[in-house]
Amino acid sequence: MKRQRGSAFVVTLAVLAGLVALVSGIAASRASSNRAIWNRMQEQRARLMVDAGIQRAVAELQTQDLGCATSADGWASLGHAGDQFLQVGTDGFRIQVIDNGSRLNINSADQNQLKQLPLTASQIDCLLDWREKGTSARSQGAKDEYYSALSRPYYTKQKPFDSVEELLLVKGFTPQVLYSPGGQASNESISSASGQVLTDLLTVDSTSSDLDPQGQPKTDIKSALPSQLATLGIPAQIAQTIQQQAGSFQSIGDVLKVQGMTKSVAHIVLDNYTVGNSAAKTGSININTAPLSVLETLNGLTPDQAQAIVQGQSTGYRSLGDLVEVTGMDFTTLSKTVNNLCVGSRSFEVRVMGMAGSTTIAMEAELILNDDGSVRITRCVPQSYWDVRNRWGWALTTSEQIQLGVTS
Repeated sequence: MKRQRGSAFVVTLAVLAGLVALVSGIAASRASSNRAIWNRMQEQRARLMVDAGIQRAVAELQTQDLGCATSADGWASLGHAGDQFLQVGTDGFRIQVIDNGSRLNINSADQNQLKQLPLTASQIDCLLDWREKGTSARSQGAKDEYYSALSRPYYTKQKPFDSVEELLLVKGFTPQVLYSPGGQASNESISSASGQVLTDLLTVDSTSSDLDPQGQPKTDIKSALPSQLATLGIPAQIAQTIQQQAGSFQSIGDVLKVQGMTKSVAHIVLDNYTVGNSAAKTGSININTAPLSVLETLNGLTPDQAQAIVQGQSTGYRSLGDLVEVTGMDFTTLSKTVNNLCVGSRSFEVRVMGMAGSTTIAMEAELILNDDGSVRITRCVPQSYWDVRNRWGWALTTSEQIQLGVTS
């Protein structure tokens, strides 16, 4: 009898142990499930913060002057280059807006400009071969013969780049080249660009409006009559010469070569006229926002002249005509470079980090300003939080916190 009771007691303990284990397993499973649900909720909230940041940039750019973009505009100080935490309830975001006109457009940059970047001769040849039509590679370049022989073959694009990251498909370009300071270049002519992150110097989408001081598209100087030129203050003799040579003008820079050209006349010409009928310019560099390293890529612009342009950014340039007043600037330099310059922008990059709880999501978005003042989002690319935080140059924490939606 005692043996049976003992056996029953052991069985009871085993059953109880099993029940405890079962309950513990269920509890652990529920806890794990709850954590997964909580993590998904945090991720969703962080994504909402990214969207909030992008929409905040959209709202700011809707009031942007299409003809002029400077570092004194609201978009330039939005988020203090990622140093502000803009709080929405318990979550928030960090943000930075960058003018794409401050960068070199790899879809329009010529070989001379590319030589001023931290790139090797081979990388430049391969970049040009990738974007240009044809089957013959440059001496140090690569076309289909190279790419089709790779372990994972593909073909040369022979079209404009859709993103700077697309360079990773091009021979000679690696993450280290794009994202490490100084890349792997050995070009001794590189000055200010050396030591910088290559992707911060490049863009694939820079567009500006070629407008006069009244905000209207500039007039084609080829169709301007001497009387119309004189109305704006251009002396009759120079106006007559401009009309006589109009057929030979290929760009507005050519007009500055006209005999008898003066600073005051050049100012009038650059403010009001263009060559051709396009109101939009692609690939131009904004003298209001471009750093020294980008300005120095322009063929014909000396380091001193580039530095003088940068110094003038503190007061801002309202028109290309203001360039004639830059210290050390001359008509020879202007005639070579002004066709690649502008004072405004319609293309911007937005960097956003959305944060909710312990979750952070980083995103880069491209915004384009339309004629009617609306803003179009053309591209959103997720970024690796830890990698991109260092590449963007953002500190781990912010120095200022702003509560959105709260009024004092």
